[in-house]
Amino acid sequence: MNFIRCPECGTAVSTTEGWCPACGESVRTAIEEAIKAFTWYAAYACYGEENKRGSIKKGKLADITIIDRNIIKNPPEDILNMDILMTIVDGKIVFEK
Repeated sequence: MNFIRCPECGTAVSTTEGWCPACGESVRTAIEEAIKAFTWYAAYACYGEENKRGSIKKGKLADITIIDRNIIKNPPEDILNMDILMTIVDGKIVFEK
């Protein structure tokens, strides 16, 4: 089980709960922010990798996962049921369904 700190009161909250039992504050992350955390922020944390990876731009390494549905427009509870169609790492297909 993973925990995060409530931004309002600092209570440790289970990431599966989605709200802080101490103050009632929502601790869920928006899907757009979660995607950025696993892409651009992760590349930035690797000391300057954001210039080479972490977003889709001409000249950057092609590390991308193709999913069968729009992860932003579908409800968060559907994410676990989405199928990975293809994964590309350094411009090479490493998985294809």
